[in-house]
Amino acid sequence: MITSLHIARGIERQLEALQRSGKKGEKAAENFRAICQQLRQQGPEAPELLARRTKNGELRVKNCIKYHLGHGYRLVTIRIGDGLYLPVLGSHDEVDLWLDLRRREGFAPQESGFTRELLHSAACVAAATGEEDGQEGSADSGDVEHLPPLDERLLREVFRGLCQQRQPGEMSPAPCSR
Repeated sequence: MITSLHIARGIERQLEALQRSGKKGEKAAENFRAICQQLRQQGPEAPELLARRTKNGELRVKNCIKYHLGHGYRLVTIRIGDGLYLPVLGSHDEVDLWLDLRRREGFAPQESGFTRELLHSAACVAAATGEEDGQEGSADSGDVEHLPPLDERLLREVFRGLCQQRQPGEMSPAPCSR
């Protein structure tokens, strides 16, 4: 299950260049935004997204999916663990060159080059309630048996302040009394 979306910081500049390049570029930028919205709401297995994938797939980089943006433009997504990375978008040739350069060594993202967005979408809720498996349920049903276990990394992200070590001489918080 995808819990976070990581978008390369350079994509914003690429989108601006597409917007200035004419009607075809504007349409490709619009398609990129639509794909991002579908990823946020429904996850990468949304039927609308399956139709936008390239016909031959992408085998040069592990866990990579390439999407058509229209008029010769492509978007690359790479899944690493529970994160989905969007490292590059551009013309077919630009994306092919980018993929060829990462064919041997793979894709190792530097977190500083990406903006991270935690997904709390219908896709996450559906996965948590078991709807992806064909089971009926809703997020507010009160039935926690269907919720997936939380991993330590997600808990540390949510409760970051509690996980930080206290400095020497700092007073510990008073215990809760009930």
